[in-house]
Amino acid sequence: MADVLVRPGESATDGDGHSHQPALSYGIGGPPWGWRLGSTVTGRRGLPALMVRHSWLAPMAVLFCMLASVGWVLSHDPADTQPDPFGQCLFRSLTGLDCPGCGGTRMVWYLLHGQIVQAARFHLFALVSIPIVVYAYVAWAAKRMFGWRIPTWRPGNRFWIGFAVVGILYLVVRNLPFEPFLYFRV
Repeated sequence: MADVLVRPGESATDGDGHSHQPALSYGIGGPPWGWRLGSTVTGRRGLPALMVRHSWLAPMAVLFCMLASVGWVLSHDPADTQPDPFGQCLFRSLTGLDCPGCGGTRMVWYLLHGQIVQAARFHLFALVSIPIVVYAYVAWAAKRMFGWRIPTWRPGNRFWIGFAVVGILYLVVRNLPFEPFLYFRV
């Protein structure tokens, strides 16, 4: 008897109406959206069942989205003088200041073309964050897809508070209207 997901509050039953306990457990938090595993006799199918049975779907979906984003950046040069297809940044047009994301697309553009100094000029904070994000993705995808346990870095609250403070300071510093901070103005 194979396992499927059962909605919260319901029990898996066979054709005679006998109730069965789910065969598998997910531990703390359970499967997504409060679903739990039950018997296939109930005939429940669909997206939640696919998500549990095919643990490779989520990592591949994230990878597809990232590759599509990279493809878009490569096909639309954000550093040229042509107007952006999505228009100007709303925050910048209202305040005249660089928003936390301003320069991110140009940073990716220059990084993909091997120009690290120019990438750092457009968004130093995001550039420094890329290795952390890539490693976290690889560790998560390897565990989800292959069951491999890559050592993960588990920073404490002090790190995340410091990370947020540095991010806010970077936002302020890049908007200062005098040297040497004009270098980071986008």
